[in-house]
Amino acid sequence: MTLTIKRASTPATENALTIAGGKTMSSREIAELTGKRHDHVIRDIEKMLADVGEAVPKFGGSYVGADNTTRPCYNLPRDLTYTLVAGYRADLRLKIIRRWMELESGTVPAPKPPRKRRPAFDVAYRRLLSVAATLPNFDENQQRLMAARGTHKLCGVNPLELLGAVSLVAPDQVNYLTPTELGKQFNITG
Repeated sequence: MTLTIKRASTPATENALTIAGGKTMSSREIAELTGKRHDHVIRDIEKMLADVGEAVPKFGGSYVGADNTTRPCYNLPRDLTYTLVAGYRADLRLKIIRRWMELESGTVPAPKPPRKRRPAFDVAYRRLLSVAATLPNFDENQQRLMAARGTHKLCGVNPLELLGAVSLVAPDQVNYLTPTELGKQFNITG
């Protein structure tokens, strides 16, 4: 029996393959949808195929990874995909079933918004503190406060508040008096 594998033609099914006239779902897409590691999905597929008596090479394939190594991959038809995920949690099964419904209906799923990555707050604070140190005419407290405000803007975390520092001690403890306070010391008005 000759096995023909080709990419499906619609954008909605870019990860779906057509094998001998039927659509399939790749083990890589199953891993992505369920949040499982691909090697764990491969292990589950191989166990399932052995349990149901299907030939592993019939559904096997490969892909080239980011490190330019060839890695195994499986392309399962709908019934075997359902059989595989029947052992998974209900929320993961639902993701797979909804994806199959998208593949069959030809609808294009809404693109995922790009994930905005925030830097770690400790790294952001140290970097901003080093930038603030280059600014002239600011003492150490002002530099720390500027770095903390910048960290809060970038990461949503104020490191000083996180550590319970509601205020910083001034480098020199000079107490200034108002004219009224000076006058009281000399029994005169301000």
